[in-house]
Amino acid sequence: MATTPHDRFLQAAEKEMAKFERQEREFRRKERADRAAELHLPVYETRQQLQKLAESSGLIR
Repeated sequence: MATTPHDRFLQAAEKEMAKFERQEREFRRKERADRAAELHLPVYETRQQLQKLAESSGLIR
């Protein structure tokens, strides 16, 4: 099946969008960690504690 210029354009656009989304997720993760550090919030420790609590209560297996 031959790819048309439109197909190539769509593939390039999808690739760029995926790249942007990865960068955006990383940026948000860093921002969240920075804000938590400024406020002295144990973000990751709390998440781990919630995970353990959910597992022990049977909510997560």
